[in-house]
Amino acid sequence: MRNHLLKDSIRIAEELAKEICTGETSESALLKDWKENTPKPYKKWLAEATLAEQIAYYRSVDTEGAVQEMHRQIFSIKRHVFLKRIVSIAASLLLILTVGTLWLMQDKPEEATWANAMPGNEKSIITTSDHQTIKLERPTLIVKNNQLINGNGEEQVRIAIKQDQGPQLNKLDVPAGGEHALTLEDGTYVKVNSATELWFPTNFGKNTRQVRMKGEAYFQVEADQQYPFIVHLTHNIKVQVTGTTFNIKSYDEENDLSVALVEGSVNILKDEEIIASLLPGQLFTYKKEEQQYEVSETELTTVTDWTNETFIFRDETIENIMRKLSRWYNVDIEVSDNIKEMHYTGILSRKQPLTETLEALRMTNELDFNFPKEKKVEIEEKRNNH
Repeated sequence: MRNHLLKDSIRIAEELAKEICTGETSESALLKDWKENTPKPYKKWLAEATLAEQIAYYRSVDTEGAVQEMHRQIFSIKRHVFLKRIVSIAASLLLILTVGTLWLMQDKPEEATWANAMPGNEKSIITTSDHQTIKLERPTLIVKNNQLINGNGEEQVRIAIKQDQGPQLNKLDVPAGGEHALTLEDGTYVKVNSATELWFPTNFGKNTRQVRMKGEAYFQVEADQQYPFIVHLTHNIKVQVTGTTFNIKSYDEENDLSVALVEGSVNILKDEEIIASLLPGQLFTYKKEEQQYEVSETELTTVTDWTNETFIFRDETIENIMRKLSRWYNVDIEVSDNIKEMHYTGILSRKQPLTETLEALRMTNELDFNFPKEKKVEIEEKRNNH
C-alpha cells in the first residue's frame, strides 16, 4: 500500500511538471482526479512554475536508495562553495506530494511523539491600552469603534477599551508556534508571523498612522496620500508608506533587518533621514552590528513564502533554515558546528508536523536528528557520510 501511494505521488508530480512546461493538458486520469480533489495546491504550483529550469523524472522507486536519490535532487546541497541552484518543478512537487508518504515508511521514535502535532496553533496574547491581558482564542483580530474583535461571525469576542487622552498602544504578542491576522482601524491588513510583537493604537489620530514592531509581519496598507503609514523598527529605522504591500523582518536575535517591497513604493528612514526608496521586487537589508545597509533585487517568493503556508529555500544554510523551523514549530533546534554552512534549495509545507519536515531533510542522506528531550532537536551530519 505504501509503495503504491509513493508511486502514484511521483507519477502525479512527473505528469504535472510535464504539463506545466509543455503547456499540453495531460490526459492522465490519475492527474485529473488529483486536480479535482486538490485545486488549491494545483493553482499554487502553477503560479510558482518559474522556480524551475529543468524537469527530473524518477521512474524506479522500489528501493530506499532511489528514494534517497530523489531527495538529493529535491534538496541540493553544497559545502562552502557559492553556486546558483534552482530546484526542478518535478522535484519541488515531489517534495510536497511525497513527504507525508515517506514518513509512513519510517518508524516514528517514541521520544518524538510531541513533534507529530500540527504547527501554528499557539495562542496569541493581546495587552490592551487600558491594561487588559487576554489570550486570543481565534487567529484574527479587528480594530473597530474603540473595540478589538477576536474572531468572525457568531464566534467573535469583543474587547471594549477605555480611552485615555492621547494615542495609546495595544500590544499583540504572537508566540513561537503561532501566527495572527490583524485588521487595523484604517483597514490596513497585517499578517503577523511567529515570535513577533506588534504595537498599534485603537485610533490613529489626525496626522499619521504609526505602529511599532519586532519580529516579522506582512503589511497591506490602506492607501491614504494625506496621512502616511509609518512602521517603527529597532536602531531608529522607520518604514514610511502611503499605501502599499511589503514584508518586514526584524528579529532581535538576527543581525539583518530587512524590508521587501511587493507593490507600490516605500521610503526607509534612519534618524528622520531617508536612506533608501524601494521599487517592487527590491530588498532593503540593514546590518545592525556594522550599521550598514544595501538595496538589492530579490525573489519575493522566498521572502513572502510564509504568508502562503510554505517554506521556500534558495541556496540557504541549514543554520538559517533551522532558525525558521524553530520559530514556527516552537522548538529548540541545535545544529552541529561542522554542518552549519551546508546549503539547501527546496520547498516545504508549513502545514505539516515537524517530524515530516525533518524526514524530508533526513532523506537527503546527509543529516541525522536526535530528540534528547521534549521540544529539543539536535541536528548532526550523518555518520559514515563524507
